[in-house]
Amino acid sequence: MELRQPCAEKVLRLIEKGVKIPNPLTIDIGEEVSVDRVSGQGVRIYPGCRIYGEKTVISAGTQIGYEGPVTIENCQIGPKVELKGGYFSRSVFLRGSSMEWERRSGRPASWKKRRAEPTAWGLSRPSFSPL
Repeated sequence: MELRQPCAEKVLRLIEKGVKIPNPLTIDIGEEVSVDRVSGQGVRIYPGCRIYGEKTVISAGTQIGYEGPVTIENCQIGPKVELKGGYFSRSVFLRGSSMEWERRSGRPASWKKRRAEPTAWGLSRPSFSPL
């Protein structure tokens, strides 16, 4: 009996394109994902990641799942983006974006709480600060 993951051919095509996948047997790629929409230049997909959606695009220099598994579904990921862990659906990440999931709160680590801050004129203006 030979065990073979359903997406093995897609994973092999990505590796042939130059995508770095340290543990290819742990990656899941949906049937609808087009390998042609994934750059081979500097892309690294770490163990446990899942890539789904016919609209998914992964650009050059992207790192997916460095700190924990990442699931992406119909996302457009620009150059040099880091998705460090979590679930991302129908999202667009511009050049150099970095997202990670905060384990304690269950929210993105970049999530900010809005509060008013006084100004020199006595008026309030919104500011952002960590929770």
